[in-house]
Amino acid sequence: MRTQANFTSTVACLWVSALLASLVGGCRCDALHESPDLTVFAASSLTEAFQDLERAFESANEGVDVSLAFGGSQILRLQIEQGAPADVFASADEGHVAALQQAGLMPKSEVFAHNELAVIVPSSNPAKIESFADLPRAGRVVLGAPTVPVGRYTRELLRRAADSYGPDFQSGVLGHVVSEEGNVRLVRA
Repeated sequence: MRTQANFTSTVACLWVSALLASLVGGCRCDALHESPDLTVFAASSLTEAFQDLERAFESANEGVDVSLAFGGSQILRLQIEQGAPADVFASADEGHVAALQQAGLMPKSEVFAHNELAVIVPSSNPAKIESFADLPRAGRVVLGAPTVPVGRYTRELLRRAADSYGPDFQSGVLGHVVSEEGNVRLVRA
């Protein structure tokens, strides 16, 4: 099982690489400022990891101030489209990056991480969920909203699961949804 520390460590290496690449003309949404400061727009699912990385990056690069702005990838994309300056855009959805590139607002991009869906159960695990196949018997299910990347990814996974788990699998899970969240961190909390 992947731990948060392993994920943070992996993202740390990739994020520092992305920031360094932006300094030499790589992944960026706007021309770099006169100062060595960086403005990073990042998906809210990256909040904890990027806050840790901000401190580490600033410590390792004296005089560089990293400003972080977190939100839904779709909201951050809209802000960039409306002129908000961003040196780095860490989106949870490649579609938003592609749209910015198509509009000429983002000349180059690099994939630095991939999302991985996870099933999270209460520590008491009252429904005894041991595998993905057990989800239809969950008493309550919380998903990402259909408008955010994790919500779309989850619904696509459930749709595809019908091939392995039968045609009623998706409706069996969705029938127990009690909340759809706009922020994956709320689902995890």
